[in-house]
Amino acid sequence: MDEYLGLAANAPQQLGIRQRQTIFDHLPFGAVQLIEPADDPNRTAADYAVELNAAAIDIVCCGIGVNGHLAFNESPPTSTTHSP
Repeated sequence: MDEYLGLAANAPQQLGIRQRQTIFDHLPFGAVQLIEPADDPNRTAADYAVELNAAAIDIVCCGIGVNGHLAFNESPPTSTTHSP
């Protein structure tokens, strides 16, 4: 999954916040490992790699955005027009 850099810790655009609000806060998952953005993206990626290697993955929640972008839950479109 991808994540924005430089957002405030509680910014609603963060993928983890959106996933919590839409699914993880509503269903009894045994464990959820979210990418928590930090000041050092390389360290964040390394820490997440450790989590991924610690146990087998049972499920991945992956979105397909309104513009076809993979692996991110995008906000609804602000316009109904689409460019080719």
